Amino acid sequence: MVAYIHLQLLNLSSKEIIHSINYTKEGNPRRKPYNLEKYRVKIDDFETNLVFGKAANKPFSLVSNNDKIKMGKVF
Repeated sequence: MVAYIHLQLLNLSSKEIIHSINYTKEGNPRRKPYNLEKYRVKIDDFETNLVFGKAANKPFSLVSNNDKIKMGKVF
């Protein structure tokens, strides 16, 4: 995992939201949607995809297990 601020140091050529979670597991609207973002990164001649989701204490701990499964299927 990498802090969001470090993403800005990379040569990002594109950004795409590939999955968005708008509701909590209880069905209530989230104050801020949880977005799973895909970036295209180019370093010299190497180009790859990078997937980013906002972290808390553990990677993806802000979302339920069911939402983690859904994100995995999208990715």
